[in-house]
Amino acid sequence: MSAFAGEIYTAPETWAKRAYTNLIFYKHHDNGIHFAAWETPQPFVEDVRAGFRPLRAQLAQKKS
Repeated sequence: MSAFAGEIYTAPETWAKRAYTNLIFYKHHDNGIHFAAWETPQPFVEDVRAGFRPLRAQLAQKKS
């Protein structure tokens, strides 16, 4: 989960972890609003990559 400061509501990490018990990624950003992928693409892409990194590692372990 990426939380951008300009959202109407930004869930704190503790709340996000309670709502999503299998949460593997959370990061709060000081910039960006609802359309973060368009307005601040670099942090958004970094978060997508960081969020999927543990999943790719799990898949690699299962294959070997």
